[in-house]
Amino acid sequence: MGTFAALRRHRNYQLFWFGQLISVTGTWLQSTGQAWLVLGLTRSALALGIVSGLQFLPVLALGLIGGVAADRFDKRRTLVLTQSAFALLAAVLAVLTSTGAVRLWQVYALALLNGLVAVADNPTRQAFVVDMVGADDLPNAIALNSAVFNSARAIGPAVAGGLIAGVGLAMCFYLNAASYLAVIAGLLLMRPELLRTVRRRREAVGAALRGGLDYVLHNRTVLVILVLLGVIGTFGMENQVLIPVLADNTLKVGAVGFGVLSSANGIGALIGALAVATHGRVSPRLMLAGAAAYGLATMALGLPLGYAGSAVALGLAGGASLLYTAASNSLLQLTAPDELRGRVMGVYTLLFTGTTPIGAPLIGDLAARVGVAGGFALEGLVAVAAAVCGAFARLSVSEPAV
Repeated sequence: MGTFAALRRHRNYQLFWFGQLISVTGTWLQSTGQAWLVLGLTRSALALGIVSGLQFLPVLALGLIGGVAADRFDKRRTLVLTQSAFALLAAVLAVLTSTGAVRLWQVYALALLNGLVAVADNPTRQAFVVDMVGADDLPNAIALNSAVFNSARAIGPAVAGGLIAGVGLAMCFYLNAASYLAVIAGLLLMRPELLRTVRRRREAVGAALRGGLDYVLHNRTVLVILVLLGVIGTFGMENQVLIPVLADNTLKVGAVGFGVLSSANGIGALIGALAVATHGRVSPRLMLAGAAAYGLATMALGLPLGYAGSAVALGLAGGASLLYTAASNSLLQLTAPDELRGRVMGVYTLLFTGTTPIGAPLIGDLAARVGVAGGFALEGLVAVAAAVCGAFARLSVSEPAV
């Protein structure tokens, strides 16, 4: 197939991919800067967990509605609106920070508003990929999307660390606001006639929700993948809470060191994404192997590895987590029928990121009580246990429904 097959074959996907590369780099600038801002305001791991929780609380409460919206409305137009809203919110945080007016409650409020926008953005963006590339190139495109995310994850935190040390926090937020223009431009330049047309049924919201949930509950493979995703997403993947504390309290490496540790995590995930893109195929076995490997690497972070050892462990954890998430995402999208894909991805978003309001504060509180090593140990154990349970489920995947 080739590592960049979807990019070579689909013009609309090229526009989307390159726009995302710029925008997601900006997102990581903001994510890193926001974590350092909250830590500076509070010196509290719990506060970091609360910010993450608030950002994903709307997805937990309304994620299924977002899936219905993804199936009902034009995805390209929806994404233009959501990306514009993200840009506005980033600009507000930038102005508050640069003027010295920022307070913790404002960071909390903006995180919550970002979460409300993400309710519509996340499932729509996930389900839009197959409209651009079709079924044959879907696993490759999902892996390339992950490569974008993790390229930015490798670059963004390190750049953010330098910006924080050199010119201040606000620049991270200004650059993020500007980066959304690349995505909006790419969406507007797309050729609509090259997008797959999916017939949208005008159902009442309640009926649409029941239809999506009925499908999930009665398709055994989809149900097991989503249950595992919910468990791992809630309790096993909250490193955004623990890495700043590891850098500041345990390793004492400052903002630049925090950026390097976050970048190491992203570099590992980027390598994993390119491996999946090159292979071009996913399977339940790959998904479960990724979950187990992620758990083992995360447990290692609870050991006294030092700065370099922690960076290596974070790289391994990043690569393994990518194998897990890319495989689960692809398997769900290939199994779900066209008319239900948005709702299935709404459940995916709810269980994977929407449960952060539960997991992030719990992991943050645990780290505050027993130390960051205890937080990493719990995360790793959850992921390994979930992988073992999934192996006993003997999952099988149907032919692509696209």
